[in-house]
Amino acid sequence: MKKTLLISIVLLLVFPFPLQAAEKGIVRVNTDLSKRVALIIGNSDYSAAVGPLRNPVNDARTMAEALEEVGFKVTRLENVKYREMREAVRDFGSRLRKSDAALFYFSGHGVQFEGGNYLLPIGAEIEIPRHISYEALSENEVLAEMEGGTKDRVNLVIVDACRNNLVTRGFRSASKGLAQPEFHPSGSLIAYATAPGKVAADGTGANSPYVAELSKHLRTPGLKVEDVFKRVLVGVEERTKGKQVPWVNASLKGDFYFVPPEEKPELAAVATLTPTPAPSSAASKFLPDEELWEDMKDSDNPEDFEDFLAAFPESKLAPVARIKLKRLKRKQDKAQAEEQQLAEAKLKAEEKQKKQQELAALRQKQESESKNDRLDQTPSGTIVYTSTGLMWQKKPDGVERNWQNAKWYCEGLTLGSYSDWKLPEKKELKGMVEKKDLFDSSRNEQLFWSSTKGVYGTYGAWYVSLPSGYDGISSYTESYNTRCVRGWLQSQTAIRPKSEPTEAQLGTIVDTSTGLMWQKKPDGVERNWQNAKWYCEGLTLGGFSGWELPNVEVLKNMIGKKKLFDHYKMGIESDYWSSTPHMDRTSSAWFVYFKGGGVNYSPKAFENNVRCVRF
Repeated sequence: MKKTLLISIVLLLVFPFPLQAAEKGIVRVNTDLSKRVALIIGNSDYSAAVGPLRNPVNDARTMAEALEEVGFKVTRLENVKYREMREAVRDFGSRLRKSDAALFYFSGHGVQFEGGNYLLPIGAEIEIPRHISYEALSENEVLAEMEGGTKDRVNLVIVDACRNNLVTRGFRSASKGLAQPEFHPSGSLIAYATAPGKVAADGTGANSPYVAELSKHLRTPGLKVEDVFKRVLVGVEERTKGKQVPWVNASLKGDFYFVPPEEKPELAAVATLTPTPAPSSAASKFLPDEELWEDMKDSDNPEDFEDFLAAFPESKLAPVARIKLKRLKRKQDKAQAEEQQLAEAKLKAEEKQKKQQELAALRQKQESESKNDRLDQTPSGTIVYTSTGLMWQKKPDGVERNWQNAKWYCEGLTLGSYSDWKLPEKKELKGMVEKKDLFDSSRNEQLFWSSTKGVYGTYGAWYVSLPSGYDGISSYTESYNTRCVRGWLQSQTAIRPKSEPTEAQLGTIVDTSTGLMWQKKPDGVERNWQNAKWYCEGLTLGGFSGWELPNVEVLKNMIGKKKLFDHYKMGIESDYWSSTPHMDRTSSAWFVYFKGGGVNYSPKAFENNVRCVRF
């Protein structure tokens, strides 16, 4: 009897789980709680343009507390921007490599774009659909980080981000809710708060309906992860009266418990149906695609991933290879662009230094001349400053006016036998701050209107203080002094009356109503904003250098005169960069579209047409 009992004990020690092994092949019971990691992100403080949310930060805190209770080492982030989200995901990808269980949870706004899902960070600026791909974090990047590492790791991705948002509501191609994920990491479970294509509720309580149920059921001992989400589904349906149905897609290789069964706390092994074979040098550890992947997955050469995709287009690792290939190509393109920009910047610096030397020599020559040589006295009541070619009203009439009346006063002024006077631009007035002694001194301690409007043009216009050079924007209804001017900066050696535009040097056109010389036909190359500025600054055309990218007001003024230009690039592709950056969105600048006749702004990284001007 004792011998039989001893044999039975030995067999139990050697083959501890014969029934489970026979039923499932592989059974995993995760009880090593020291190797569980989680990244929790909750974004609530979205802008009014996107739509702020009430519960995501609360949901993130609730989930972090629940996961820490069941043994996860949690990193929690709240109201984070794009760069912080990406860095957190990459750091999470490094930490999960040696873990037994890795969980990613996101609560906030999510959108579907071109079949993929994107998680919105705080501060996302999405004005047209294509902005989504580089203003929001792709769900595929999270899934890609969860590839590799320990063979038996369980990957859990939980996305509570299908809430209604204002950002895509006006997009014609917008789709509701999120899409089904494009691929799954090995041994993974992906859970959405609601079914693909549907919208989830933010909730009226402290937490969303989904988190309220999930945080409760994941604490239940001995409940498999699949059963946890089944209970969550039932609970959310009840809470929302059937309006929200959670969705789960699992490809787990074994059983995972948030809290292992209480009656079997000692089961922390992996039982298999057949004994583990002895290592063999003849047999490969991986399938052919996995073996090649192990050899080249950390490569920095895009050709390695292209070769992999050509050899194994149907491999389960192909989606990851495509993402890594795309990343490497972006990195290469960025490096090439930076190298080109450095070369162009160096050339620009050399040209600038040369111009500065020429200007210094010219300035020295001018300083040696007498004051009378630089100034031409003109008919009574006027003064011409010949270094700019501008004729000024020497003495204002002493009447303070609002902005519109100031413009009308100058446009109706007849002085020195001339009638084409105008209200000066801000930069023209500021150019005379150091030369204010040329004017009559009776009004030099006052503020003078300029014709330059604020960026939006709806609030007010700029004024300049002649004694100090101080400037600011004031309401159109305020009353300031008026001093009128004739001509445009650096445009005319002699001032002449307005006339119809005439043809200038080959490839240029002069609008004599403003004195501006324009590039008649663009070169057809679309550039980003910075390259557009550099192109104009380096342009030599019609025997002239000193070209610039026009500001938005000057460019907008040419909408009604677009027939002066060559008709090339005046159709659908009629968007032209201005040099004026957006005041609030520092990563954007204004452009003018000639076909429709309007003004808009876009990110400086976008590419538009370029037409240069000489002031």
